[in-house]
Amino acid sequence: MEAVCLDLQPIFNSFYHPIDYLCRLFLEKNVSDNTKYIMPNFVDKLFKLYPSSTFGYFAQGKILFEHGKVLDAISWLKQGLESKIHQDALELLVTALLAIWDFEGVEEHATRALKLQNLKDPQFFYYALAQGYIGQEKGKETLGTLDNIRCELHVNILKAKVLANDNRWDELDVFLVGMQKYENNWNFDFLRARGKREDLLSLCDYYNDNFNLLLLCGIEFSKMDDLESAIGVFSKVCNFLYRLAPGKKMIVISISNSSFGILSVWTYFRNTQPSLLTLRESTGWKERMKLLGNTC
Repeated sequence: MEAVCLDLQPIFNSFYHPIDYLCRLFLEKNVSDNTKYIMPNFVDKLFKLYPSSTFGYFAQGKILFEHGKVLDAISWLKQGLESKIHQDALELLVTALLAIWDFEGVEEHATRALKLQNLKDPQFFYYALAQGYIGQEKGKETLGTLDNIRCELHVNILKAKVLANDNRWDELDVFLVGMQKYENNWNFDFLRARGKREDLLSLCDYYNDNFNLLLLCGIEFSKMDDLESAIGVFSKVCNFLYRLAPGKKMIVISISNSSFGILSVWTYFRNTQPSLLTLRESTGWKERMKLLGNTC
């Protein structure tokens, strides 16, 4: 169908249906890499002909997400889903919400997807739902999803996080001994290293391209009142993001309050790297370490 749509390019300027269907194929991962590259042009043409195209909204959301503009992507996807429910659009939306740690949103839309008939990938949504529960520290609800998750590794990661959220440290230590069969899993490695400065620093070196791990270590250092190490880790986060988006002037990250005062970290970056990073003070789990994705 991709080839048929592309063969109709001579009429693209006056007839929107082929472009609309091409946007659907793009959303459903059924187009070639060459077509992916030129999809922004097709979406622009589609909106000139048919501004309310639902698949145009979905395609625009996917394009924005793939370019790192997560908040804008979420906005386009949500607007499209108001008109039409589509599994692939919901999967992309949940993925985007997970990227910014919007766990309430993940719970809402994963639950919405699991009510649909004939889901292509229910496992994705069950695991996402469990992550949404974990992020909100809903241990009982998390454990209630485990029977629906087939991947043993995912189940064990969720169990470990429930123990950590409940501060059941002795039980967690025993549990982690049994998880040594999973080599180089950053989730378990981080939980083993909690509260241990040298171990955390080693993790940051070993997983130096793992954004989530670096953020968690930075927060852990903040809880330990280790401002120097926290700043060092946040610098890595900053540089890592900047490499992913060369030429962008600012990336905004919101992280939780800490005992040493997040203002100290914000002041450090304001004075040394004002074009790269702004740290905003926030409260509550919902806002904790929320990567706001957009650049400006």
